[in-house]
Amino acid sequence: MAKLGAVTAQVRRLLDGDRVRPTATHDHRPLRLGVAARTGLPIYLAGLGNKSIQLAGEVADGWTPFLVPRSWLPSRRALLQQAGARSGRPTRFSVCPAVPTAVAADHATTREIASWWVAFYLTSMGSLYRRSLSERGYREQVEAVLAGNPTHDTTDVPAEALVLLDELTVWGTPDTAHDQLQHWYTAGAEMPILALPPHRTITELDYMLETMRPHA
Repeated sequence: MAKLGAVTAQVRRLLDGDRVRPTATHDHRPLRLGVAARTGLPIYLAGLGNKSIQLAGEVADGWTPFLVPRSWLPSRRALLQQAGARSGRPTRFSVCPAVPTAVAADHATTREIASWWVAFYLTSMGSLYRRSLSERGYREQVEAVLAGNPTHDTTDVPAEALVLLDELTVWGTPDTAHDQLQHWYTAGAEMPILALPPHRTITELDYMLETMRPHA
């Protein structure tokens, strides 16, 4: 936490046009950017743990987590505001979660894509997301996903863990996906960042982008 806070402060100084003195004892000159300063450029942190979220409230302008439960946003928003108030910073922060997106014309395809998002990150990306979700009330669902995918050959989310699709992603046909996206706004996300899945065709990705445009 100390290093993340120090690096954030260094980045802010660089963006403001100041020099940053090296922390090592070697004979290095103070560093500055080789481009024009951008004073006031917002800095976002992406922590999942309470301490890193509090740090975002203290030193950053916003929070942009990935694979965070939607229902968890209101309490974390309050944590950000409390931390900002204690440090004397403005109590309004941008909450911009990166949300895995799965939109298709048929329900089966959307479930397949959304299941890939959840199963892949729980089985193949270390313990971070498994631990984070387990600590936030989804231990049984996480264990069900792990049990259903003992190797890396499958990416299935069993019926008893489908709540993870609703909590972690935007998925469905265009109409139902729009409704799910609205739930993220209602939960406190000011600008949900829609993460598009890899390994899909350009046509499929274009379809997702087009159908997720705001309704007229």
